[in-house]
Amino acid sequence: MLLSYYRRPLFILLCVFVSAIIFLNFLKGKKEQRIYYVSDTLCGRILSYPQESAGRWRFEFSSFYAGEKRKFMAYLNEKGGISLYDEVCFTAEILRPYWRYYPGSFNWRLFLQNKGIFLEARGEKAALKKRAFYPVYAASKVREKMLEAFDKNLSSKEAFVMAGVILGVKKKNDREISKAFSLSGMAHLLVASGGNVAALMGFFFFALRFAGFGRVFSRMAGLLACAFYVFVCGLDPPLVRAFFMAAAAITAFLMERKKDVFQALIIASLCLLLIDPNYLFDAGFQMSVLAVYGIACGFGCRKDFFAAKRNGLVSFLINLFFVSFFAQLALLPVLIYYFNFISIGGLISNMIAVPAAALLLPLGLGAALFSMIFQKMSGFIFFLPSLLAKILIYTADFFSGLKFSVIEVPNTGLFVLFSISLLIFVILHWTLFKNKRVIAAVSLLCLALSLALRTIRLNKPFEKEFYLHGERSVFVSREGRLFIVNPLGLCEEIKRAVYSYGFLRLSGAFYEGKYDRETALCLKNELKSEVYAPLWHSWGDEEINGLWAGEKAWPFTVQFKNGESGYSGLRQELEYGFLPYKSFDGS
Repeated sequence: MLLSYYRRPLFILLCVFVSAIIFLNFLKGKKEQRIYYVSDTLCGRILSYPQESAGRWRFEFSSFYAGEKRKFMAYLNEKGGISLYDEVCFTAEILRPYWRYYPGSFNWRLFLQNKGIFLEARGEKAALKKRAFYPVYAASKVREKMLEAFDKNLSSKEAFVMAGVILGVKKKNDREISKAFSLSGMAHLLVASGGNVAALMGFFFFALRFAGFGRVFSRMAGLLACAFYVFVCGLDPPLVRAFFMAAAAITAFLMERKKDVFQALIIASLCLLLIDPNYLFDAGFQMSVLAVYGIACGFGCRKDFFAAKRNGLVSFLINLFFVSFFAQLALLPVLIYYFNFISIGGLISNMIAVPAAALLLPLGLGAALFSMIFQKMSGFIFFLPSLLAKILIYTADFFSGLKFSVIEVPNTGLFVLFSISLLIFVILHWTLFKNKRVIAAVSLLCLALSLALRTIRLNKPFEKEFYLHGERSVFVSREGRLFIVNPLGLCEEIKRAVYSYGFLRLSGAFYEGKYDRETALCLKNELKSEVYAPLWHSWGDEEINGLWAGEKAWPFTVQFKNGESGYSGLRQELEYGFLPYKSFDGS
């Protein structure tokens, strides 16, 4: 049944139409290269909630500039009470987005280009010209009051979790909590997602039904509440996708048509892409669609198994586990591509975290709203939300500390990703295939071939150099082993670079002069790398291998910089040449 949708002419026509819009939008974006970057006064509309970033207020902004309407990433020194969809003017310096190149690291300029933003606007303060229409303005005020209530009545960690789970806001740069949620497979909970809309819709529907209202009124009231909530959170793609799916399901109910999650997902995704084709390149949109697709296909293709009569608690636990399993399975290629890891602990941690987050959403919303009215009872009102936030924090800390909770995966290449995606597609739709053995054999053969080709590619020698703050660093690959000469940047950046080249470990880090001991030890412990530095700099440090000019450290020869000779310890830097290929014995 699911496969039949791909053969319908209407579906194909819509896909072609959306693809044409995306292609035309891509061509339009190429014009940004011919813009002169000057100071100018911009007037336009704010497209996202201003968020604090490095002492400035950052938001997406739309304005006419250089003859046409363009999107900017705006930065202001003062917020001045502006918010989503307000019309403002400010004098700004027009710049290209900042680009700090480091292999495998986050590329801010490319990230903005995928959102259709090619320019930055930096100014002091914006002058408000027109407020957003009242429902959006009301939503922004509710958002501000809720964030204030979280800060006032909860600890910093609890407020961080509440703001993330309920509103999708990262209030403070708490890297420790963020890392714990990421390693435990619970990072998706800190971003307002489609699950929030589904949970809120269900809460309003059952609450109103319990109060005696009819089905139609309960669904429509729930949909309106979800629409307001989407504006409070800032119109993130996963939330808008979920809202469109809910609207499609309610429309099907009112028209007395059969409801289907897969059809609702297609309609919602196409609606989003018609609004803004750049959503196709948004990681949040991709992960949201894939997660729903995995759950819909996983359960839809195995109805008999999940419909079997079991004990109520057993059935609940089985369904809860497979919701996490099918979602994680569908997200696997994206997690490998963007984050270079697979969360195993997430299969179990989400069985605890997802129900807790689903309860936290209505309770947290209610607590924040009621605390504005009954301020003296805030401690009592926030008791349950605080308890649920603590459960989420403890769960993240516990599972992130387990040794095999996360499996790190290097860059696999597009062919391997395609093979993995094909295998996942087969697993999700397994019951629909007639020739199961042939399909399984083909998908496994494709995966084995792609892995073999990847191994051949990794054994090809290469040298990749880059510059950071005027200093040169080089990644070198020889006989399937990776080395770095003059490591620059943070350990995490070097780690991402190693993964981007397809390796999980670094065989050697060679410093030309002085080294940062913290980074060097991180490379040694986390990437299992041997660390080398000039003998006179590493003297007395047992963790570092000291080198002297004239030595050999595979695959390099060592000499003083600029070919100088001598034996003085005052020589500050070394340089490295390559040993002849015939001496590459890997020892």
